Amino acid sequence: MSVHTQASTAGERLRSAPLQYLRAGSLALDVAVVSGVSLLLGLIRLGTPSLWYDEAYTYRQINRSYVEQFEGYQPLYYWVQKPWTDVAGSSEWAMRLPSVVGAMLACALLVVLARKLFDRRIALLSGLFLATSPYFVKWSQQARAYSLLVALGLIATLLLVRALDRPSRGAWALYGVAFVALLVTHAVAGLLLVPAHAVLIAQRRERFFPHGLLAVVIVAAVGLPWIAQLAMRTDNETSETAWIPYPSVEYAGRTLLALSGAAGVGLLLAALGLWTLRRAGDGRVALWLASWAVGPFLLALVISVARPVFVDRYLAVAAPAFAMLAAVGVLGLAARFRAGLGVAAAGATAVVLVLWYQAAEPGNWRGE
Repeated sequence: MSVHTQASTAGERLRSAPLQYLRAGSLALDVAVVSGVSLLLGLIRLGTPSLWYDEAYTYRQINRSYVEQFEGYQPLYYWVQKPWTDVAGSSEWAMRLPSVVGAMLACALLVVLARKLFDRRIALLSGLFLATSPYFVKWSQQARAYSLLVALGLIATLLLVRALDRPSRGAWALYGVAFVALLVTHAVAGLLLVPAHAVLIAQRRERFFPHGLLAVVIVAAVGLPWIAQLAMRTDNETSETAWIPYPSVEYAGRTLLALSGAAGVGLLLAALGLWTLRRAGDGRVALWLASWAVGPFLLALVISVARPVFVDRYLAVAAPAFAMLAAVGVLGLAARFRAGLGVAAAGATAVVLVLWYQAAEPGNWRGE
């Protein structure tokens, strides 16, 4: 390489360095903004309502040994809760705080993922949509695993994108381990993410072979046996999942409206997002996000024919896809329409959040 070429290469690196620092700085700022909003909404009246039935089950589990917690349905979540409550106590506020932190982490990870797919504006708005989603706020304020499941799902998805971008044995092994962690934390939530991950792998299948087979081996060796023993252990009328009924049309409809966004506004925005992506020629991204948003809903219905698993909170892993589609839908509109739709979405969100924060007698969360 000539001296002139070396100088040119060095000059290019120097010119690109400020842009890289600027990008990293803006990402850090956006992550801080959405995490702060998530924290603020999560702390409102966090310790006021008493524990309800599912949270009381968490309290019972964290007072068992680490080995005994594997007899439960979400062992890795209890492994987080147990040492935390040993230090912070088992008040309502203390038991619920890890879920608030999980929501903050999920919102931050969504900004990182959306920045890889879109521009800064869409990434920031995606994080804000998730942070302010009444559905997501509701489940982030309870001593259960659901906000942490969303964070785990986003970690697995980011690792899948990384493995596809830079395929290697190490990258695919790391993705396999992350997906197994999701399955062990909550088997149904992990299964419901399979359609979205399968679509993304199929779209870039030339980067899957041969190293991607390592992830398959890891999931098959650890994840599938875990799911199998859970299925056998819960196949009776006294198991902890025996209460789940087959979903009615009304319940399924309400779940979809709540999951997508306040009062169904999020479903409209998601549809606009899909239309915007298709119009822009991003059909592959549209298909992937659609499979992520709707795939868990449909798969839960199909599985429920044999074993009911359709529970609104189990579908939380789809919330990030709805948030990204909503951001694309809003920012894809002309400015004069964008403002009105943004105000409508903000208004609906505020109303539903206020309703959520209002406690019903005898002091527990409204609707529980």
